[in-house]
Amino acid sequence: MQSTRPEQEKFEIDVGAIVAGRYRLERLLGRGGMGEVWVAHHSTLDTPYAIKFLDRSLLDDIDRDTILKRFLDEAKASSQLSKQSRHIVSVHDYGEQGGVPYIVMEMLDGMSLDHRVESGPMTPAEALAILDQVCRALTQAHKAKLIHRDLKPGNVFLCRDEEGKLLVKVLDFGLVRSMQPGDKNVTQKGIAVGTPTYMSPEQARASANMDHQCDVWSMAVLSYAMLAGKTPWPGETMQEVLVNVCRSEYIPMSVAKPELGTMFDPFYEKAFQRQVKDRFRDAEDLVRAFRSAASTEADLAANGVAPVAIREVTTTNQLSASGIPGVAESRGRGRMAAGAALLVLLVGFGVFFVSRGGPDRADAAPHAPAPTQQSTQARIPDPVATTDKTTVSPTALPKAPPTAAKLPNGPGPKTAAQPTGVPQVATQPAAATPPPTAPTPTPPAAPSATHKPHDKSEVL
Repeated sequence: MQSTRPEQEKFEIDVGAIVAGRYRLERLLGRGGMGEVWVAHHSTLDTPYAIKFLDRSLLDDIDRDTILKRFLDEAKASSQLSKQSRHIVSVHDYGEQGGVPYIVMEMLDGMSLDHRVESGPMTPAEALAILDQVCRALTQAHKAKLIHRDLKPGNVFLCRDEEGKLLVKVLDFGLVRSMQPGDKNVTQKGIAVGTPTYMSPEQARASANMDHQCDVWSMAVLSYAMLAGKTPWPGETMQEVLVNVCRSEYIPMSVAKPELGTMFDPFYEKAFQRQVKDRFRDAEDLVRAFRSAASTEADLAANGVAPVAIREVTTTNQLSASGIPGVAESRGRGRMAAGAALLVLLVGFGVFFVSRGGPDRADAAPHAPAPTQQSTQARIPDPVATTDKTTVSPTALPKAPPTAAKLPNGPGPKTAAQPTGVPQVATQPAAATPPPTAPTPTPPAAPSATHKPHDKSEVL
């Protein structure tokens, strides 16, 4: 004890400090809730590494043993899984310097996914390329009976392989949990850990039966954030977000990003079902469904057919949801043709009446103007901004939502409660008011067509 105490006092995490007699610290990469990450240079191998140090203050925490266990589990899981998949950051060493535990990891050159998401939404093809590689990483973890529990953009890193192609790495297994029977769980019963906006309902409730499905749920939220540039859960506080997560009340993709239309609505309706049995079976099943939805959208675009978008027609009691080119135009031309024919007939009647000296009956048909249609693009206001809490937060939630609210069973775009600021569309268009009849027979006006509406470190 007397020999280790001076070492703890002398060691300072700073530029030039030597770790384990071979790693020289060069610069700070970033800080997080659990500690710091530094760029280090191996003095013998002449190779750069990234070293993650556990925050000293956590060593005095009441949960010190739990924190140390998680830090060691992270090192073990990453070291073992990276040998099975190149999509998981590799760990080369683990130790303690001056009483501070550290993990030596491979040095990555690129950017974290959260920085990419902040720069703007991605196309379905871009999101699919990333989601596919994240799936490969998690599939290996799930085969090893391990669940990540903290999948989010900040824990996904984008870099390039030796051929310059996109290479995705999953980072930070600090909340990894074993699904092996009999393995000791370091998470206290009834305490939820993770990132609220990416938690599944069972993870938010700290369910004892939680399994790989919590990672599959997080993958769906990750894909949503890539497509929309924001998370699906409305709420200005962490508590509001968690309540909406547990109720599975989310903003449909067709509302969050109207230009994508409704192509991804069925995908998220299934991915965000409250009941685990109603969701995708595993990560591979989810990616297959996402690829199918993305391919449908790409095929329609290639054929010149735009995704369906919500539109509003200013004609009284009429709604339109058609965004297919040629539909509205052809109907408009039909109305114009009908109006022109009616005008010709009316002019003919007028000439006939003038030749007779004008109408001599009080019940003569009045002149009716040609029907017109005015349409404008509906303005869809942005949904309520969500608050993305990215710190590990122990949050205990009630086992059941408030009784005052009626909870839908896995609502999707058609049944989910509309969040504040999202326009509501009637489920059935009102019938158009029939034109007034005249005492004498006149050519009928063309009927108005109606459309059916359509119901979110460079290293860590």
